[in-house]
Amino acid sequence: MEISNHALQGLTRAEALLERTAQRIARLPVRPEAGDTVQLSEEMVRLLEARTLHRANIKSLQTADELTRETLKLFG
Repeated sequence: MEISNHALQGLTRAEALLERTAQRIARLPVRPEAGDTVQLSEEMVRLLEARTLHRANIKSLQTADELTRETLKLFG
């Protein structure tokens, strides 16, 4: 169950990172003539980081579920 707890905590961190990043992006000035800004690029990196963190923790939960099922088969 420890894997599941860590994965759930990781999902919470990914969600918080995504929320903070979305809020920062929403506050960025809209200036189409300026093109891409460093701030937007940095925030996109954070979005990708949140997505990767989310995917990794989902995979951990799936693995923990599979391990639990296999353990129950052995003892059940």
